[in-house]
Amino acid sequence: MKIHEVAQRLGLTPRTIRFYEEKGLLSPSKLPHSGYREFSESDVWRLASIASLREVGMRLEDIGRLLGQMEQDNPDEVRHLLELQRSAMFSQWLQLKEMIGTLDRIIEENAAAADPSRLHWGQQLHKLTDSLGELKERRSRWIDRWNFDGLPALPGSTSPDLRSHVPPEQEYERALEMAVQWVGPRSGEAGLDVGTGTGELARRCIRKGAAMVGVDQSRRMLSHCRDKLPELTTRLGNLLALPCFDAQYDFVVSSFALHHLSGDQHPLALAEMDRVLKPRGRLCIVDFMNEEDGLRTGAGTTETFGADEENPAVRERLVSILQAWGYVTIQQSVEGATHIVYAVKTNT
Repeated sequence: MKIHEVAQRLGLTPRTIRFYEEKGLLSPSKLPHSGYREFSESDVWRLASIASLREVGMRLEDIGRLLGQMEQDNPDEVRHLLELQRSAMFSQWLQLKEMIGTLDRIIEENAAAADPSRLHWGQQLHKLTDSLGELKERRSRWIDRWNFDGLPALPGSTSPDLRSHVPPEQEYERALEMAVQWVGPRSGEAGLDVGTGTGELARRCIRKGAAMVGVDQSRRMLSHCRDKLPELTTRLGNLLALPCFDAQYDFVVSSFALHHLSGDQHPLALAEMDRVLKPRGRLCIVDFMNEEDGLRTGAGTTETFGADEENPAVRERLVSILQAWGYVTIQQSVEGATHIVYAVKTNT
């Protein structure tokens, strides 16, 4: 098949096809005498795949990697590359929403300004755009310092060893059971487990009849969840840019994930959970937390916990943020350093 025939069949231009060939994504054979390109059905399939992946915003270098994995029949790697693309697109979507919101505020404030001078306009513009820049910086600053994909397995198990990131077993089990009791998953509800890890909290919610989605930044954790919990829908992403649309879930739960963020990222994570909750939705977080005057255990003694560079949230600060957004909250110490915060969204 000649290049013009392929172009007509796929709705592309010959120039676009040549561009993909120049980028190394396509290698059609050439007729020995004329040097004309000769496209096989395999070339046409590959070209159609390239065009489709470009439609969903994938970069050319990523398309090359993806097609290579498809041709090697590596479905796990193909899935991971597609999930990376979805996660990146959600991050871009959130940034675009924030940019539009900032532009709206600039327009509104300028229209309402008592002093519409160029100086006032410039001051307000710089203030709002600086705030947007700070938000982008905080959202992009999170990195996996603990290499969750590289954690060893528990002895005699395939489950990743998270013991340095969660409390002792008895305290951990009690915290998860409290979270399920407080949030009260019901049959037919849609729930989201943020930072799902090995899926223990999601599993308990599934047992109550909820349809659960688990989000985690670790490819290994998600693979473990899919093997152990085929009923759980998994998505690659992190707490600062959840790969979910607005007002999608009846409840959101999170266990021992928030403390992997820095203190100034905690409000961003809460805002993401709030964004994906339906009106009247429920939110439950169990994690290592500090009180305002420091971490307390039963007798008021201080206790260390967690891996290095972890950042337990200040419980009362989380509660204050949620209450300011119109949530009704309940909070309690579970045991040791573990606390639980439960909140119901009252605004619509």
